[in-house]
Amino acid sequence: MEQQFVAITLHRIAGKLVCGAVTLTRQPDRSWLGKCGKCGEEFRVEPDARFEGQVRAMRN
Repeated sequence: MEQQFVAITLHRIAGKLVCGAVTLTRQPDRSWLGKCGKCGEEFRVEPDARFEGQVRAMRN
């Protein structure tokens, strides 16, 4: 069974106000895709070893 990685982060407006939560799923190219649960804005995080390390740390 293939393991699927999921991460949750916050959609911040102007770096301060929180709009909503963003659920990101890891794609085959190691990028992350998701949408803000409140406004529906789409997000993409390019492959990033630091971000992935944070996701793995939260998993454990």
